[in-house]
Amino acid sequence: MKTRRPTIGGDAFDALLTPPKPAPKPEVPVSSSRRGKARTPPPAPSGGRSMKVTYNVPADLVEETRNAVLSLMAPPVRLTLAALVETALRRELERLRKAHNSGKPFTGPGKALPGGRPLK
Repeated sequence: MKTRRPTIGGDAFDALLTPPKPAPKPEVPVSSSRRGKARTPPPAPSGGRSMKVTYNVPADLVEETRNAVLSLMAPPVRLTLAALVETALRRELERLRKAHNSGKPFTGPGKALPGGRPLK
């Protein structure tokens, strides 16, 4: 069965340019040609419910991120902005769990954060 592209929602270009998500592949070590060490590919997108979120990010970081996606969106990588952001967030959450929460997931209501200035 052919995977359908998403219908046009908030961003018409995103629906046209985003390739359908392939089936998740099992993680296997891949040898890195630079250092000869084995590395694990980034985790596959969760495939669960998605939410649209908005964050303020420095312009130079956004520009380089978009350039990376444009450079790697073709085969064999097929990188998307959503996949890059999801992978980065998952890796950072894993690091924070290990450093500050004994490796356990952070729990709570999962609601919107309070607005205003950051706590000092």
